[in-house]
Amino acid sequence: MTFYSKNLIIQDPWYEANINQARKHQIPVGSYHFLSKMPAVMQFENFRAVYDKERQDLLPVVDAEDDGTKGLSKSEIQLLLKTFCKLCKSYYGHTPIIYCSESYFKDYLSPEFDNYYLWIASYDHEPVLPGKPHYDIWQFSKHGRVPGVWNWVDLNRFAKNRSLGDFRIK
Repeated sequence: MTFYSKNLIIQDPWYEANINQARKHQIPVGSYHFLSKMPAVMQFENFRAVYDKERQDLLPVVDAEDDGTKGLSKSEIQLLLKTFCKLCKSYYGHTPIIYCSESYFKDYLSPEFDNYYLWIASYDHEPVLPGKPHYDIWQFSKHGRVPGVWNWVDLNRFAKNRSLGDFRIK
């Protein structure tokens, strides 16, 4: 995944270079947005300004975390995320994958988002989610190493019934 937008102010300065390098090495491209307290429509417009669906191979991802939504109630977070997801579905034809921690899902998103694709971060055990038989993608470490990459990378695996093809948009 290539990071695209965090809010209306911060955009990844390496976004274009990362996409170009991924293409050069035949790595599927996908992008994500970090959910913030800003109005969902403004966040979506920021994401849409650069996220060109013709240049993407994978479903968009919306990253929902305490850092971005601190101070909002469960119902406010759900409305914000649901609105962002609906705007993505309307414009791109696909609902985004929701990335969050296991505890964030339990505390703020379940059961409202049980039927969305879920990418769950849980570093000490395999995620167990209420109301849903399983996660779709599990981020099990944030301390992976990849040749040619100087910093830590996240490590993820698909659920037993999932593969990369499930998340392709082309």
